[in-house]
Amino acid sequence: MMFRFILQPLMAMFYAYRDGVHDARLGRPPYLHTMLTEPAQRKALLTEGLKAVSRVIVLGIVMDTIYQIIVFGSFRPVQIVVIVLLLAFVPYLLFRGPVNRLARRRMAYVRAARAMSSATLPQGDVLGSPDPQTSNDVTRIPSG
Repeated sequence: MMFRFILQPLMAMFYAYRDGVHDARLGRPPYLHTMLTEPAQRKALLTEGLKAVSRVIVLGIVMDTIYQIIVFGSFRPVQIVVIVLLLAFVPYLLFRGPVNRLARRRMAYVRAARAMSSATLPQGDVLGSPDPQTSNDVTRIPSG
């Protein structure tokens, strides 16, 4: 059952990555920072985070219950709560904010690169030749 120490944090980090990128796209501030500094939003953010990792938490409870019954021959609910929160929710809290920051930085870089490339692309068709209807070429022979 040692794999639970790897599986649960990895799954929590997967959900944190998904939610952090989503936060960045929506322009939300980093998750843990907002939770610590904005008391008005704390309850809603905590509920959102618990809902996001609920599958990981349930899987962790099942895995730890099986582990306890096999190893100890008994069920220890306090240990389950502590282990599951440490292995599932803490990595989610610690990983979502940095992913948000990195995703926002990446999105800004991509936007800047697109703006620079669109400013330096030649006008006209794909090959760069100007459109004859809008060209201000002096050597063009007028029709008529």
